[in-house]
Amino acid sequence: MTATAAQTAAPTANPLTFRREDARRPIRIHADPRSRVLLVVLVNALVLSLGPTSVLILSAATAVILLADALAAKHWVPYALAVTTMLVGCVLVPHVWSTPAGLGVAVIAQWFARFATSLGMATWLVSSTTSGEFLAGLRSLRVPGLIVLPVAVVLRFIPSIIRELRAIIDAMRLRGVFPTLGSVLLNPVATAEHVLVPLLAMTTRMADELSAAALIRGLDRSGPRTSVVKLGFGPWDLLVLAFALLLVALAWSGWEFPWTIH
Repeated sequence: MTATAAQTAAPTANPLTFRREDARRPIRIHADPRSRVLLVVLVNALVLSLGPTSVLILSAATAVILLADALAAKHWVPYALAVTTMLVGCVLVPHVWSTPAGLGVAVIAQWFARFATSLGMATWLVSSTTSGEFLAGLRSLRVPGLIVLPVAVVLRFIPSIIRELRAIIDAMRLRGVFPTLGSVLLNPVATAEHVLVPLLAMTTRMADELSAAALIRGLDRSGPRTSVVKLGFGPWDLLVLAFALLLVALAWSGWEFPWTIH
């Protein structure tokens, strides 16, 4: 076998894409897309309202478990540590620092934990659900196309933006230029030149590609459509439904853990 044939038979992997692809893991929690959307919407509604702390703690723990299933450890472990620190701050600080300042710290930590939980659930939905699954799930719920199409495009656009941004940072590393927080604050013009300008150019190109892909797939066509995604409820969906009912019951009853300050 010649060298050219060997190269054709065994193509080399792109080191830039390999490092980005290892962020994901094989999904073991195979819930229906409709169940995932229901869980994310419900958790966001309960967590971002003035509900009991028990709902926040259970929702944050659920977000950590789901992210551990969908992402690599280097991505979900820092999130878990940050959320745990926020929850410890909002629960234990009032016990050890019972002053107005301590209560203020606890309130701030609690709201940071609420927003972090909401962000974690949204990240899990984007990481574990493909655009095809999302489209099939929303169409089965008879959601209007004016809502389905923009959300589906966003679900494909955000990961593409993240991949392109990482590619830009990798290219800057190869050139010996790497943006840090200090360089961004001290040299905003250089940051815009090295990061924002290439990112905007890639964003324009990606928008054109996504629009062309949408037209090819017939997303603008009215009427019934077929889908290769198989929808169906299973054991994971029953577990999601049971957990959703538990959160609603806790929020309605106002039950708190004994070690939390009401």
